[in-house]
Formats: sequence, structure tokens, C-alpha cells
Amino acid sequence: MTVRELLTKEKDYSVVKIVKDSEILWNEFCGWYDIDKKLLNMKVLKYEFDIKVWLSGYKGGHYQILVIEVE
Repeated sequence: MTVRELLTKEKDYSVVKIVKDSEILWNEFCGWYDIDKKLLNMKVLKYEFDIKVWLSGYKGGHYQILVIEVE
């Protein structure tokens, strides 16, 4: 599966992080529309969701990071 196919398939994420050999190639909040086409065509080795929770006084929230490891 390519990165493009994965991003199209998965819908429930706020941040996209693409990693290769522990080096971050892409880290973007709310969108991947201006991503390099070379990254979109890379093959996915594995992916996982990382949930971040934040608290501020009486309010808080969470967002999901889609972490994609590529070849």
C-alpha cells in the first residue's frame, strides 16, 4: 500500500507524521495536500495511531497522530 492509499483509506486523524529510518520526512497538522508527490508514492511498511491528550485548566481534548513508517 502507498502513503496516498493509506491517507485516503484512514479518515480519523489530525496529524500526519511520515518516518523513514527514524528520520521524520513529514509532520503536518490538519492536512497533507501540499505534500511532495514522492512521499505520497512511497510504500508503507507499517502505521499506527498515537493519541495525544491535553489538559488546560477545566478544559481538555485529544487528537490522533497517524504515524506512517515508509521504505
